Amino acid sequence: VTVTGLSDLFLLEGCTHITGSLRFGNVDDEGSGDTSPWLTAIGPRLSSLQTVGDKLIITHTGLTNLQGFESLTSVSTLLIHNNHSMTSLTGLEGLTTIAADMIILATEATTQVSEGLQNLTSVGGTFILQGERVPQCQIDNVLSHVTVGGPVYTEGDSTCN
Repeated sequence: VTVTGLSDLFLLEGCTHITGSLRFGNVDDEGSGDTSPWLTAIGPRLSSLQTVGDKLIITHTGLTNLQGFESLTSVSTLLIHNNHSMTSLTGLEGLTTIAADMIILATEATTQVSEGLQNLTSVGGTFILQGERVPQCQIDNVLSHVTVGGPVYTEGDSTCN
């Protein structure tokens, strides 16, 4: 399922489980594509969504945060990148398990990651969390409560607020 605008969200209202992939923005399987700046909020349409069986890809959107995903508890793979308006990962507080890989490449706007990932307990594969303006102490805080089954790659700002 690919979501590029508000009308696509109406189709997913009330959905609790998606067995395949869920993509936000104009993306292909590699996560690249054209920007979808008109997708600026998820809102309550996905408030029932608990699991995504394959990839959750959020890329090239105008989202500032991930509010609307609060009920999401598990995904197979999480890929978030090229969201130039996203300032935080708020909204992922319910996420506890990523079965395979987590790749978050924060943009220059993203300065907060620990609020959305505070309940994450396991990543089964590779863990990548990078952001030039994300304080390294926030990344370290996330890693302090997550069991990772694969390699870990992090890079953040050396200053901590």
